[in-house]
Amino acid sequence: IAYYLGKLISVDPSGFFHIISKDPGFDPLIQHLKGQKIFSARSPSIDEMPCFRAAPLERVEPGADNGAKNGSSAVVPTVDELIRIAVDDLVKRKASKPRKTTTLRTTIHARCGKNLPAETIDAVYAGLVKKGFVKVNGSNVSYAFPAM
Repeated sequence: IAYYLGKLISVDPSGFFHIISKDPGFDPLIQHLKGQKIFSARSPSIDEMPCFRAAPLERVEPGADNGAKNGSSAVVPTVDELIRIAVDDLVKRKASKPRKTTTLRTTIHARCGKNLPAETIDAVYAGLVKKGFVKVNGSNVSYAFPAM
């Protein structure tokens, strides 16, 4: 896998590479790639890949009409809901949580919805810090989640 991943990275160095495996033995490879500024992740199954999870921002409630087409409108989650989504995702990542503030913000954006404005991502990030889930030391972050 590492060999073919290297070949793919040489063709598309700005791509995002996913390893689908329950084997945490791939985590050091993922950490190395992230250290080389190569976007990569390991997911236990295709269903659990962040790009295939149901996007929380696109929930649609039939019958509600705020000028949207076909009589429905997207329901935008509250910042508290987005914080819960971010915490759930970070807890599931175990040892592969982001270690830098910029990577954490990118992770929040990817998980909570790419079409969210930067101000919302900032509010989620600030909420994680305010609630004590994220500790910031310079550009480094650490985590303190309640027992679940």
